[in-house]
Amino acid sequence: MIFADGAETSGRSFYRQRQQYWLTRKERLNALWRLHMKKITAWILTLASLALVMSSCGASTSQSNTSSPTTTTGQTTPADASGTTEPSETMASTASSASDPTTVSTPTPTESVTPVPADPMEVLKGKTALFCGDSIVMASTHDTKHAAFYGWPGRIKDQYGMSVGKNVGVDGASVSNCRGNNTVVNQVINNSKTKYDFVILEGGVNDAWDCQSIGSPIQLPASETKVADLDLSTLAGGLENLLYRTKKLYPDATIGYVINFKMTMRVGYLTEMQEYIDAIKRICEKWGVPYLNLYEDEEFNEAFKKSSRYLADGCHPNSAGYDLIAPYIAQFMADIYGKEYTPFFEPDLTEEQIKEILKSKTAAFFGDSITYAEKDSAYGAGYGFAGRISADYGLESYKNFAAKDAAVSPKLGENTVLKQVKGAEGGSYDFVVLGGGLTDASNTVSLGVVSKMTAENYDESKLNLKTFAGGLDQLLYETVTRYPDATIVYVVNYKPNPSKATGMAGRMSLYVEAIEKACAKWGVACLNLYTNPTFNKTFDITAKTNSTDGILPNSAGYDLLAPVIARFLAETYAAKS
Repeated sequence: MIFADGAETSGRSFYRQRQQYWLTRKERLNALWRLHMKKITAWILTLASLALVMSSCGASTSQSNTSSPTTTTGQTTPADASGTTEPSETMASTASSASDPTTVSTPTPTESVTPVPADPMEVLKGKTALFCGDSIVMASTHDTKHAAFYGWPGRIKDQYGMSVGKNVGVDGASVSNCRGNNTVVNQVINNSKTKYDFVILEGGVNDAWDCQSIGSPIQLPASETKVADLDLSTLAGGLENLLYRTKKLYPDATIGYVINFKMTMRVGYLTEMQEYIDAIKRICEKWGVPYLNLYEDEEFNEAFKKSSRYLADGCHPNSAGYDLIAPYIAQFMADIYGKEYTPFFEPDLTEEQIKEILKSKTAAFFGDSITYAEKDSAYGAGYGFAGRISADYGLESYKNFAAKDAAVSPKLGENTVLKQVKGAEGGSYDFVVLGGGLTDASNTVSLGVVSKMTAENYDESKLNLKTFAGGLDQLLYETVTRYPDATIVYVVNYKPNPSKATGMAGRMSLYVEAIEKACAKWGVACLNLYTNPTFNKTFDITAKTNSTDGILPNSAGYDLLAPVIARFLAETYAAKS
């Protein structure tokens, strides 16, 4: 990563192009179609070349029948050679190349080529596989068409002709040690006396169920990470331990990780697993383990939203659900078989690097009561995390335009975050920090739907500004238009205390999903503290340590928020640079 001064450093990038180890259904179908078209083209070219050869032979025979007696039978002139023999050789070469799957480029960490899927019927036939995970792998009760331990492992084994498909998943198994000894890594260890062609891992659901801390990976490459240094009580530490031991115990196996689909059961963080998913992806990449990311496959999750059809309880697939999932995992296994994936890891920025990035920068802050900091008794209203970031990280200047009870949607009146943005016009800032949503949720403003409009076809008249989503689209469009050169971020705040919140403020997950979706569309970086279990456990809004009313931070709360937001600003800025 290159900083503004040109010095190269190793900062974590929020926007780097990740190696894609999985394909959506549409990409798979498109790739298969291209492969079949190549085969058809090869056949056509082969037939054409044969026809040309036969035509050439026929032309030579005809010529020999009509030529003078001194002409050698079958002899061709140079023109005949260039017109028949060379084209047939070229077409044969083209046909061979088109039908040979080894000539298709596959992605590496620095490429973005979509690989042509392998044929799982051919690749998996006769192979052996070990499947480890939790109740979703075990399929103990909800796969009513089959006995326990069938699920997707049994379907893949039987449908694709594998010789062994051993399912050792266990109900309640976790990646961290939040469930004691019932861990996925113990399944790996207990079955290591047998060699397998594949070891397919899954897990993390029960960690999210228990709101277990995510933690952070050891800030070293995999080759330098010491197992003794891992915090096994966190998802990150448990996953590093799992991948390390799997690679060590099964050195010749193809190892893959299945990241589960989105769930609808409202327990723990099951409906808000993005932070867990990001950690799993990052750690799999660190250890060079490919993953199948069903969680971020929009088309797959659209199908799975039909919970009664595919999910027994909003979490566990039923028989129809396993029927739907199995081909995805089979295709994933075929695609990764025998391939090497280079470990890739970018360590977090150090405090010194963060200060180096932020020093001498300018920033504007817009938002509601949380950004306005009306409860910051140590420094007064208007200071909050904005003032702390400026003082602690050396900003050249900052302005806090936030207002008490400001809303995103104009339905509640003129006190909107957009009004702040428009009122600050004329300023030039390195950072623009947005916030908002608490006031809308507290007053139960209708959620609405994030539009599909982009900057090219934006039409404000088509927005429903009486909804939160409509106001959000308007705010983000105006901000990115007015500050095209700034690093713009949106801070989604922690979970308020449900017993103290009014309206929908205690159940803001749908508002948060809208913010993430809109930010992704408008290219605005989103710091989502709402679904971050580690931060919410540290902040502990139910106690009075960091908030006096269970909703707004006090001075101690802003002391916790400031470094988290500062880190996100620095990482986002470094990624753009």
